[in-house]
Amino acid sequence: MPSASTQQQDDAGTYPSFEDEAPLLEELGINIQHILLKTKAVVFPFSRFGGDQIDPTVICQDGDLPGPVALLLLLGGEMVLQGKLQFGYIYIYGLFGCIAMTLVVNLMSPNDAVSFWTVTSIMGYSLLPVNILALVKIVIMNLIHLQTFGNILGGLTVIWSTVASTRLLELGCGLRSQRYLIAYPLLLFYSAFVMMTIL
Repeated sequence: MPSASTQQQDDAGTYPSFEDEAPLLEELGINIQHILLKTKAVVFPFSRFGGDQIDPTVICQDGDLPGPVALLLLLGGEMVLQGKLQFGYIYIYGLFGCIAMTLVVNLMSPNDAVSFWTVTSIMGYSLLPVNILALVKIVIMNLIHLQTFGNILGGLTVIWSTVASTRLLELGCGLRSQRYLIAYPLLLFYSAFVMMTIL
């Protein structure tokens, strides 16, 4: 019959110690370095993000959703500050837009299938310019009330978001020759978000 001390040793051997456990963010699948690199790739779409040591394919195919969900929540909060309660429109349009874009990308992809989470992550991170536009509208445009200025900023925001998401899909999914074909539906997608923001 085993003694109590040997049973405690066996129990201690079967469970990992507290020091051997992975960090919480790693267990949740959140990679802070990839989040920062995707954000940098959206802010500067033509720069080489990650340097030579990081493969852009790995970063673009990392389908993390904390960043896009945070940007959608921020956009909804900024619209609430403008007096618009449009959380439902933001999430429903974002969901159906991502589903449709996943279908388009997979129909054009010459290599492997592209996951829904990858497309959603890329399109979600590219909403960062729309968030900046909503913040500018709250701070500046409510003071000066210039519709032409808002339309120009809206057009630039649509182009910025489209170029950033097209570039990420092009690098991450090997869609270099299809980049103009995927840019058009992305332009329509971000145009709807910009119209919700500036109107």
